[in-house]
Amino acid sequence: MQTISIPYTFNRDGYYYFSRRVPKDLAHHYSRLRIVECLHTNSARQAKMQAQQANAKLEAYWASLRVAHARLPGSATCLTPPITPASCAETKRNLAEIRFNKSSNPELLQS
Repeated sequence: MQTISIPYTFNRDGYYYFSRRVPKDLAHHYSRLRIVECLHTNSARQAKMQAQQANAKLEAYWASLRVAHARLPGSATCLTPPITPASCAETKRNLAEIRFNKSSNPELLQS
């Protein structure tokens, strides 16, 4: 019987698994460096199709992550810091303080 090599898969106990290493430039998005998912099949033909589909989806997702975090021309000269959840929360607190101070101080309402 000939062994069929299917890209990005391995066989364990008769079931096929999809497996991809996370690229180094995207490793900070993941808690592990390898993605492994059971394909729930023992058919090589079905495993090949499912692995190709999973790979296409994963490559598209990785491409979207790369585009979202790509440096645009002139972005190195940008003086604003990157927006993080912590900075958003801090900005909301600061705005709430300003509104509170204006409403409690009539002199600030006229400005």
